[in-house]
Amino acid sequence: MVNFNNIGMLLRKGFLPVILFGLIAVQTFAANDVRTSADSQSGRGSTATLRVGRHAHYVRLVFETPETYVQKASVILTGANSIKIDFQTPISFRVPQKGAPKTLLNIQASGSGTPYEIDNGLKITVNVSSCIIFVENLDDINVSKLSSPSRLVIDAYISQAAPSEGGRKDAVEAPLTAPDASEIKVESFAIDAGHGGYESGLVFGKITEKDLALSVSKELAGTLVKKGKKVVLTRKGDQVVSLRDRAGIVNKRSPDLMVSIHLSSRNEFVVYTGLESRVKAPGEDRSEAVAKAIARSAKNVLKINVRLEKMPLALLAYVHVPAVLIELPSPEKFSYDGKSRERMIAIILQGVAYSSSGQVQA
Repeated sequence: MVNFNNIGMLLRKGFLPVILFGLIAVQTFAANDVRTSADSQSGRGSTATLRVGRHAHYVRLVFETPETYVQKASVILTGANSIKIDFQTPISFRVPQKGAPKTLLNIQASGSGTPYEIDNGLKITVNVSSCIIFVENLDDINVSKLSSPSRLVIDAYISQAAPSEGGRKDAVEAPLTAPDASEIKVESFAIDAGHGGYESGLVFGKITEKDLALSVSKELAGTLVKKGKKVVLTRKGDQVVSLRDRAGIVNKRSPDLMVSIHLSSRNEFVVYTGLESRVKAPGEDRSEAVAKAIARSAKNVLKINVRLEKMPLALLAYVHVPAVLIELPSPEKFSYDGKSRERMIAIILQGVAYSSSGQVQA
């Protein structure tokens, strides 16, 4: 405590300004400590809340946290069945309680590194600025950083099929033949082969996405023509065709359906639709109906992961007709011999037939 009787002496000796500065500094630091403590207790801006969604072939992990934390975060596979999420800044974690997923628990970092079990086959170990999530039978991950609201999304894919002889996973489970022309109510198609020219797409040794996509697209088109359907190809050779030019070709012909063919980097079959469909049948989105039906057809035949997704893909946004984009399995895992190509084409056409007959289940 300052003795105010000595202020005159302190002022004459030049000590008073120093003392006053010290008092102000102490008060400022104390106020900052109070604010820091309050912020820490509230968890405002420094908490990552984990939400978990289980799907047939993957687990979706969603961290809800401020934008700055999402953008700084790094996500890597580390060891068998483990994902490390590093937010680069001290952060606290809230996770679902096992058996009561709507109840959230605060998980603190511990020196022992003991994991907390969120669900069967799913555990989390928390550190000061990071966490490690264990996912049983983890095969691969896909990471997205989203805003409005800000969140870090990790799709953890779970391996389903064991490798067959030679280390190759057998994607085909059941035989399938293409439906008759009378079963396919769609009369006109646009078939889009992804990439082309200097845009090779994915490269798998001597196989490129542009070449295999074109080859499958031509075979699909040929099968449809034999069934009496009208078909236009957005590219017929190894040339670059811009997305707007592809959309222009489709919109000029105005077919009943556009199918765009691409390849996946994984051993999976994926069907995409746009976020907003431009063409709707009464009470039903035609693009979504076709996508669901093709995905169902694939699930009936293939052992591998089959996904149905909505994505803001430019080509699907540019065209004014019902449209889907399909990613076929990686040729590193799936052999594209003659019989396998026939099955893939049959899967697509069977899906189109499903969608026409009303056999699609949501």
